[in-house]
Amino acid sequence: MRQKTQLVLARKPRELAVKDLCGYFDPAKLPKKRKKAFPKVYDIIQQDRAIKALRFGMGMPGKGFNIYVAGQKGTGKRTMALVLAKEIASTKPSADDWCYVYNFENPDEPRALRLPAGKGVELKHDMEELISNCREEIPKAFEGKEYEERKREIMNRFEETKEKILQDLEKRVEEEGFQLKKTMKGLVTVPIVEGKALKKGEIEELSEERQKKLEAAQEKVNDNIREAFREIVKEEKQTREEIEALNREFTLYAAGHLLEDLRERYSQYHLIGKFLDEVQDDVVENIEDFLSDERRQVVPPPVQLAGQPFSFTRYGVNVIVSNEKKKGAPVIYEPNPTYLNLIGRIEREARLGTLHTDFSMVRAGALVQSNGGFLILDILSLLLSPFSWESLKRSLKTGAVKIEDMWEQYGYISAVGLKPEPIPITTKVILLGDPWLFALLCAFDHDFSQIFKVKADFDSEMRLDHGSLEQYALFIDKICTEEKLLPFDNSGIAALAGFSARLAGHKEKLSTELGQIADLVREASYWASTEKKRIVDANAIEKTIEERRYRSNLAEEKIQELIEEKTLFVDVKGEVVGQINGLAVYDLGDYAFGKPTRITAQTFVGKDGVLNIEREAKMSGSIHDKGMLILTGYLGAKYAHNKPLTLSASICFEQSYSMVEGDSASLAELLALLSSLSKIPVRQGVAVTGSVNQKGDVQPIGGVNEKIEGFFDVCKAHGLAGDQGVVIPSANIKHLMLRKEVIEAVEKKRFHIWPVDLADHAIEIVTGRKAGGRRSDGTYPKGTANDLVDKALTHIGEQVKEFSVEAEEAHAPHALPHAVEQAAKQDKKEDKSKKKNHRKKKSSSG
Repeated sequence: MRQKTQLVLARKPRELAVKDLCGYFDPAKLPKKRKKAFPKVYDIIQQDRAIKALRFGMGMPGKGFNIYVAGQKGTGKRTMALVLAKEIASTKPSADDWCYVYNFENPDEPRALRLPAGKGVELKHDMEELISNCREEIPKAFEGKEYEERKREIMNRFEETKEKILQDLEKRVEEEGFQLKKTMKGLVTVPIVEGKALKKGEIEELSEERQKKLEAAQEKVNDNIREAFREIVKEEKQTREEIEALNREFTLYAAGHLLEDLRERYSQYHLIGKFLDEVQDDVVENIEDFLSDERRQVVPPPVQLAGQPFSFTRYGVNVIVSNEKKKGAPVIYEPNPTYLNLIGRIEREARLGTLHTDFSMVRAGALVQSNGGFLILDILSLLLSPFSWESLKRSLKTGAVKIEDMWEQYGYISAVGLKPEPIPITTKVILLGDPWLFALLCAFDHDFSQIFKVKADFDSEMRLDHGSLEQYALFIDKICTEEKLLPFDNSGIAALAGFSARLAGHKEKLSTELGQIADLVREASYWASTEKKRIVDANAIEKTIEERRYRSNLAEEKIQELIEEKTLFVDVKGEVVGQINGLAVYDLGDYAFGKPTRITAQTFVGKDGVLNIEREAKMSGSIHDKGMLILTGYLGAKYAHNKPLTLSASICFEQSYSMVEGDSASLAELLALLSSLSKIPVRQGVAVTGSVNQKGDVQPIGGVNEKIEGFFDVCKAHGLAGDQGVVIPSANIKHLMLRKEVIEAVEKKRFHIWPVDLADHAIEIVTGRKAGGRRSDGTYPKGTANDLVDKALTHIGEQVKEFSVEAEEAHAPHALPHAVEQAAKQDKKEDKSKKKNHRKKKSSSG
């Protein structure tokens, strides 16, 4: 009864009109006939800042001017980057081909060759044709009559010389009294005495003097034999050289003109000329492998390991990058940037139980394939691939790509493998990622800012005007044409613009998350086709949005059931002191919805201040804790101008079993606290959202549409009484894009939305009591909400003071005996000290 007699009614609060609840897009303002020729994607969607940065980065020469494209998923980062890269690449000359060839000096280090576009494949075919011709022409040359005659002449000359040497040797041996015999084991000398060849036993029967003479003669004969054999070996060597020269002559006769043709064709490429010289030398050295089986063994074969036959592969060309049929610089998007896909790999094949590799098994990665052009990568995929990020940075810093086994470079494999020559690169790398990843890399990777000096920021929204709406219509038409979807009429485009504005969270803006817009276009075409429509209109868009919501709102419906069953306590009727409905947003990833939450406050005598139960239970985040601390500042500024702020209070989110974060409930918490202090009941049919600062200004919050709709659904389930609604910050009016159902209820005065700028305005709405402004004497008008709160705080302060005085008086008698006892102890200490000093003086005088 006391509250009724002092009741000071608040003025009628401001309510939002229907026009404020949603942006309206007039289909009549769109042209009836739209363009059929579509402009570039970057001309359709307003991303001028990002496009300018991309053009700068792609055209800017110099080391480190690679690009990081930052923006939310679905804003068209990849599409824009690809379109612009292809456009700029088409104006550049074709990139060069890259090949690996056999290194005859060091087979483990294949040599890299750089050739103009198309020349790599041409060289590969030329070398294949060369070897094929050599294998055909060389045997013919060696099977000819001329070769046989010249070879026979050399061999006959050798045999004649050899025979003459042996005959001379035989004469010298006979002069020394020995006979030269040929056996299976070679040449043997036998002593001759009196025309008779002596046997071993007969030699021993000779006199000692005779035996010594035979031994001396034998030594001289052996010297003659050694000298003869040296001459034969010399002749054999000379003969072999003559045969090798003959083979070289006939090889060059058969293949020299073929090699000479290639030298002339590639005369401007020094490395190719060097390679052809090495090929020629190797062919001559391994001529036997070009001959037929019956013609082999003309010269001794080179030493080869078992199981490793001669391979003509080393005369081939491994083209790792070919730009033969490409115009302009290459543009590559690598969706899976593993180390092997990015840098390259060295393949192996099993041979006789072992793994074999050579230069022909080297494969280039995307970084080499895009050499001279553009490489587009997703930064998150890159960072998640082992070794890829560090390898990319190393390649960009050194300006060269070294293709090697990724385990070998970290020392995990000790076996010797191929070490291909590094390939210099001028690739422009474009990374696609989120803004927060860019910030992290700048903070923790010191190389990043030196390698990626250009940032292209993609906005997630664009201004809504007549021109941008037409651009949106062109984008929609482009998708429908390319994917053969049903066309959109102007009402369908206007409805889609409404969806886009809600996605952007602003009635005067459109979302640039093109991925979601394109998906809605496809879904709308499907639902329109199921109803046998030939066009997509506003009704088809509404159905698409409802179907999408139905597929994703199972959790929302379950929570709604819990509220209806009163398992979750939420009142939407009546009045309660210290209790209010706050609003929270649940984000499931693909769907977000609002839900009312009961917030309660209790106040009592004490000096502990405002207790945040969620914080004490470690169930709140730092932003929510900050919002709670701000309440103390507000209370102090509002009510403690003439007295200390003395109170104990607790505030709690009832039935909250997960983390609470954000400050959007700080206004509701303040109102619950003020209600508990003033004992003024709060209307339960009103939910409150908004954050408040220390001065009492109500600040904007996020998820305002979801919060309003969430409370509306609860009120609707319990029956709309006509006095229910939501208090929101005035700054959030521009963000309202509410469902049609909510707008219709507001229009019929069955639901209300009240915008507020100050906490006092919210007090008046939820209590029906005037807030009251502070007067010059520091008091508030009698009976107002602020007056009752001020008096409650004064009363609590007086009670605390009175209790403190009583407590001091109650403890005073016990304090006196203790003080007397302490004083007595101090006197005894002083007496002992004086006596001790007196004894010391007496002792020193004696």
